[in-house]
Amino acid sequence: MLPDYDSPDISAPDIVFSSDFAGLEIYQCENWTIGPAHGGNISSVQIFDGEGVIFPRVTRVQNQEGVKQYVKTFWLNAGTDTWESIAPVVVQDASLTFPRETITLAIGATSDTMLNKPNDSAFSYQPSAVNVGPGESIAVWIRQIITPGGSNAELYSDVPCVIQLQEV
Repeated sequence: MLPDYDSPDISAPDIVFSSDFAGLEIYQCENWTIGPAHGGNISSVQIFDGEGVIFPRVTRVQNQEGVKQYVKTFWLNAGTDTWESIAPVVVQDASLTFPRETITLAIGATSDTMLNKPNDSAFSYQPSAVNVGPGESIAVWIRQIITPGGSNAELYSDVPCVIQLQEV
């Protein structure tokens, strides 16, 4: 937890990725900076740990006024077997620890950006199942919503969220 000064006052959610499937690798999109141009194709930057990497720290203003942010990731099948009927699933939502925060997912297109990302109605705890062959990837959008907490908003640190690739 950082001191309650002008610096951010709650940490980014600790998103943990997991899978029972061999060969799961997660990558950043080519324009990783959060903003209107965020998104695009898969980059060469692999995400090894989601802690503090997926979303930036939440500022005091965002904690008080609420915020909705999106991050596009790519889930690559670096194994030799086809993943059939799989989906990323939020198995432990951040709201279990921090009631004003929810994390949901949507499957996107390879080159989409914030301008043409999936509609908010497409985000859920478990998107529709897809098949992913060896060497193929799926674009997974992760949405964070923090509802307004007001001037006396509670502060949290190390908020866990677990996203797992599952057969559905």
